[in-house]
This record gives sequence, C-alpha cells and structure tokens, in this order.
Amino acid sequence: MTSQHHEFKDEAAQKHPFINAPHTTLVRLSIPVLFSLVAEPLTGIVDTAFVAKLGTESLAALGVGTTVLSSIFWAFNFLGIGSQTEVAKAMGHGNKERALQVAGLALAMGTFFGVLLILFLFPFSASVTHLMGATGEVHTLGVAYFNVRLFGAPAIIVSFAAFGIMRGRQDMAMPLWIAGGVNLLNIVLDPVLIFGWGIFPDMGVTGAALASVISQWLGALA
Repeated sequence: MTSQHHEFKDEAAQKHPFINAPHTTLVRLSIPVLFSLVAEPLTGIVDTAFVAKLGTESLAALGVGTTVLSSIFWAFNFLGIGSQTEVAKAMGHGNKERALQVAGLALAMGTFFGVLLILFLFPFSASVTHLMGATGEVHTLGVAYFNVRLFGAPAIIVSFAAFGIMRGRQDMAMPLWIAGGVNLLNIVLDPVLIFGWGIFPDMGVTGAALASVISQWLGALA
C-alpha cells in the first residue's frame, strides 16, 4: 500500500505543469501578473491627465491626496502576499478547506483595515493635508479629494487580498481582467464626473476621487 501510495504521488507530481514544462508555465503565469501590476497604478495616472486640465491648484491638490493615500494603501499589500503564499501552500497539499479559511480571513481583514482607516483618518484629513505642505485653495481641494478617496479604502485593501487569493490558486488572468476593467471604468467616469456631462454636475477634483472610488468598489465586488 505504501509503495502504491508513493507511486501515485510521484505520478501526480510528474503531471504538474512546472514539472513537465517549467519555462512555458513560468512565462504563462508571470505575464498576466506583470500586466496586472502595471494596470493597478494607472488609476492615479488617468486622474492626473484629466485633472491637469483644471489648473495647477487642482493638480497640486490631486498630488497631495494621491501621495498620502497611495503610501497608506500600499502598506497593506502584505495581505496579498500573505494570502497568495498560504493559499498556494494549502492548494499544493490538496487542503481546500485550509485555502478557504485563509481566503475568508484575508478578505475579512481587508474589510476591517479599510473601515478602520476611514474611521481613523477622516477626522484628521485637514491635518494630514496640511502636513504635506498644502495651503489655501490647494489645501481645500486636497481635503475634499482625500475625504472622498478614503471611502475606497476597504475596496482597495480587499482587492489586494482577493488578487493574492486568486494568484495562490494560479489564476493569474482574473486579477489582470479586473484591474483592466477598473481602469477602463475610471477612464469613462473621470470626464463625466470631473467636467460634468448630462445630468452630472461639474465636480472637479472631487469628481476624480469619486470616479476612482466607484471603479475600485466595483472591482472589489467583481
């Protein structure tokens, strides 16, 4: 029985893509990850392109808000790395129950940290923006942008965890499609909410923040 068990495990291992075609498998898995990592920061670049048309004060306010928030959000990228590692380990051992437990914990932690950031930072948004050197109109616009973008915190951090979970399952394509969809939606919403089209009012920098938040929440739900 023991001999047959080891033979079965050896046969299963030989069928693994990394055993049969390691180089092809590595390229197939890494390319979608590369493009998804490039796609994720594009939200800020798209916002910058549209807000630049509003003038230097609006652009400076956007710079203040994105600098602070990006630094804070990326500090929680450990959820993606940790969940990816643990899910991959569990799946490698055939322990789907453990993988589900890790996934549930990572998503719950992402939600908790996101809500905590809103509760902790919202009352101090004016102080944080002032610490970045913003004054006058730049400070006013920066606070408005910061306050709206802050409500996307749970969506962003949950997305970090979800992408890690999917990559741990060797599903590299779905994070790419979601990241691409988030950016595409942001490109559509930015001019509508920033400059005001149809029934939508001209919201300026606040519109850029709202477009990002809507896109990120839909991406997290996806």
